[in-house]
Amino acid sequence: MSKENYQNISKDLIYQELSPIYPILYSVLETAQAVVPECIDIFRQRCSDNKEIPSKVYKYLYPSLMRAIMQVLFHSQNIKTQALFDFDGDMKHLLDWETAILSNNGLAGNYAGYNYRILKALKGKLPPPGYSKRKQEYYKQTQLRQYKFSLFPSDNADSIQKPNIIFLWESINISDISLLLSCPRWGNATKVSDYFTVSIEHPILTYIPDIKPEAIIEDIDIEIMKLDEVDMSSKEEDQEKRDD
Repeated sequence: MSKENYQNISKDLIYQELSPIYPILYSVLETAQAVVPECIDIFRQRCSDNKEIPSKVYKYLYPSLMRAIMQVLFHSQNIKTQALFDFDGDMKHLLDWETAILSNNGLAGNYAGYNYRILKALKGKLPPPGYSKRKQEYYKQTQLRQYKFSLFPSDNADSIQKPNIIFLWESINISDISLLLSCPRWGNATKVSDYFTVSIEHPILTYIPDIKPEAIIEDIDIEIMKLDEVDMSSKEEDQEKRDD
C-alpha cells in the first residue's frame, strides 16, 4: 500500500479550485433527496403485493434512483457525468450487501482538471474501495505516481496531473444533506486512508450579500395627506372624467 506524499496535493488549493461546483452539488443532492422517497412510494403503491419484491430490491432502488436523478440534474447544469458501479466480486457472498451498493454506486466526472467521483459516505467517512481493482487504482492516485517518475515531467501548469477527488454525501435527515471533499491515499477491500477529508459548507452559510442592510436604509420623503385632501382629490378626478 502506497503512502507517498505528492507536492501538488494541497488541501486549501484543491478546496478553492473546486469551490464553484459546491452550490451545484448541494442543489442536485437536495433535490434528488426530496424526489427519491416519492418515487419509491409510487413504486410500492403500484406493486400489488410487496412480498413479491425482495427487500434487497428496495435497498438497491434508493441509491440507483439517487444516481439517475442526480445525473439528469447535473446535465441540466451542463455538467457531464458518468454512471459507475465499481464492483468486480460476487454480490451473493457479501455480508453487508447494502453498504457495498451504497459505497460503489456513484457518478464520475471532471471539473477544473480534477477527476472526481460522487459517493455515499460511510458513517461520515470515506468508504473503502472494496474489491474493485479499478476503484483501488483510483484511490492509490496512480496517475500522480506515473507523472512523478516519468522521464520528461512537464512544468506546464496545464499538464501537471491533479489528484483524484471524491465528493461524499450523506443524509442528515429527510431534507438536509451533508457534503464532504475527500482526497484518497490508498484503500483495499476493508481499509482506507486519505490525504484529507473536509466538510464543505452549505452555500447559504457562506453567502455574503453585495449590499449591506444598512446601506439601503435612507430617508424617504413621505407626504402625509389629510383625509379632507384625499376626498377633495378624488372628487376632482371624478369631475374631470365627466367633463371628458
